Amino acid sequence: MKSFAYIAIIITVGIFSPGNAYADRNDDWNAWADTCMKYMGSGDSFIRNGAIDALVKLGPDIVPYMLNHVKAEDSETIGRVKEVITRLGKPGNEKLRETADNNAAPAEVIAALNEFTANTKVFDSELVIKTLEPEFDEDGNEKYKDPGKIAKKLISFGSAAGPVLVDYWKNKRRPDDDDARNYYYRYNEDMAIQQALMKIGNENLAPDLQKIALTNSYAIAPLYKIQGQKAVPALLDIYKNYYSKKEKESDYNISEVNAVLKDAKPAEAVPVLKEIIVKDECTDIFAVAEILVEISGTECIPALKDAMARMQKKLESQPENNIVALINMNKLIAGMGDKDGVAGLISLLESEVLADNNWQLAELVNTIRKITTKDLTLNLRPFKENRIEIMQAYSKWWNENKSNAQWDEEKKRFTVKD
Repeated sequence: MKSFAYIAIIITVGIFSPGNAYADRNDDWNAWADTCMKYMGSGDSFIRNGAIDALVKLGPDIVPYMLNHVKAEDSETIGRVKEVITRLGKPGNEKLRETADNNAAPAEVIAALNEFTANTKVFDSELVIKTLEPEFDEDGNEKYKDPGKIAKKLISFGSAAGPVLVDYWKNKRRPDDDDARNYYYRYNEDMAIQQALMKIGNENLAPDLQKIALTNSYAIAPLYKIQGQKAVPALLDIYKNYYSKKEKESDYNISEVNAVLKDAKPAEAVPVLKEIIVKDECTDIFAVAEILVEISGTECIPALKDAMARMQKKLESQPENNIVALINMNKLIAGMGDKDGVAGLISLLESEVLADNNWQLAELVNTIRKITTKDLTLNLRPFKENRIEIMQAYSKWWNENKSNAQWDEEKKRFTVKD
C-alpha cells in the first residue's frame, strides 16, 4: 500500500510532466498539488518523500500554492516546503521572493521562512549595503547621492531588503556629530531608507522599527505605513517623551510624528496633546495645535486658549519667538468661527515687534481684513506709521459689531450686516 501511494504520485505527475519538464498548470495540476500537500505531512517517509518529489515536478508555481496551504506553526511541514524550494533552485527562489514582495501569502508563513529567505539572499544583502555606502570623488570628497534614486534601487531588491535596512539603522547608521556635511549625508541616507521601507516593509519589521523610532524619527513613517492605527500608542509614547524634555535632541524631527497623527486622527491622542500644549517644554505650540484641530475641531478651542495665555505672558520677554506663533494661533481659532480669535489678532497689532517688520505687519492686517470682511485701512497707509491707529479702528469697530457678526463656514469669515 505504501509503495502504491508513492508510485501513484510519482508516475501520475510524471505522465503530465515528462523528463525534466515542469507540469503544465491545469485542473490536474491543482488536484495533484492538493494531494501532494496532503501526503507531504505523512508519517511514512516513503510516501512523504514521494510527495516532495512530485511537488518539485509541479514546478515553481507550486511555491505560492504551498505557502497558502501550510500553517506557520507547523515547523515540520515548513521544513519540507523549504526542501521543495531548494530543489527547485533559482526558479523556486525567485518565485518565493515574488510571492513575498506581492504579499501573496500569509505574513506569518513568510515570517516562518525569513531565515531561509535570508540565506538565499546573501548576495542581495551585500548589494543593499553597497547601495548605501558613500562614494568619493578623486579628491576624496563624498559625492551627493539622490535619496529618491537610492530608494528606487533599494526597492528593487524586494522585501528581502527590509531586514537588511532595519539592521543598518540599528547598527550601521552614520553617527550624530557636529559635522554639517555628515548630518546632510545622513539625512539623505535616512530619507532613502525611509522611502524604501514604505514600499517593501512588512509587519515582521514593526517591533524593530518601534525601537528605532525612539531615536530615529525617520522610522516613524514606515512604522505607520506597516501598522496603521496599531502604531499610534507607540507614537504617543514618543510624543510624551519628546515633550518631557526642555532640551530637545537636535536631529530628532518631531514633525514626522506630527504628520502621522494628522493622518491617523486618533481620538486617544487628544488628551495627550491637550496636556502637552500647555507645558513649558512644548516649544512648537502651533504644530501641536494644528493636530488637535485636525482631530477634534472646535472641541479643543479651550485648550488652545490656555496655551495662548501662556504664550502671551512670554510675549514681552521673548517677543520675536512668540509673535508669529500667537498670530497663527489666533488665526486658527478665528478660522473655526471663534470671535476671541479676531479680538486676539487685532490686539497683536499693538506689539512693538511689528513696528520693525513691514511684511509681518502687512500679513496680520490683511488677515484681519479678510476674516472680518471689513477694510478700515484706506486712509491709514502705510501700515507701519499707522499701526496703532489701525488697531484702534478695528478694536472699536469689532467691539461695536461682534455681537452681530455671523460666521460663514464655507468662506471661513465673519460678516456683519450694516
